[in-house]
Amino acid sequence: MEFNWWSIASLVLLVVSGALGTWFSSKWKHMCNVLKEIGDVFIKSSEALEDKKITKEEALSILKEYQDVAYAVMILLNRKL
Repeated sequence: MEFNWWSIASLVLLVVSGALGTWFSSKWKHMCNVLKEIGDVFIKSSEALEDKKITKEEALSILKEYQDVAYAVMILLNRKL
């Protein structure tokens, strides 16, 4: 069986693009989760600032949302907490 250089190059390109596509797909899901968590922070912050005062409970709720953002970023970067 004879192989031309373009058939070998296309096979290598196929394997590399399949591997990168799988990697990109998993990172995309994690990035969407990070953006969702950031949106939750904005929602909690705006709800807390409606009356121009932030109570202790609201501050703790906002802090928890920031912790969720940090956790989602750590997952995206493959870091451990």
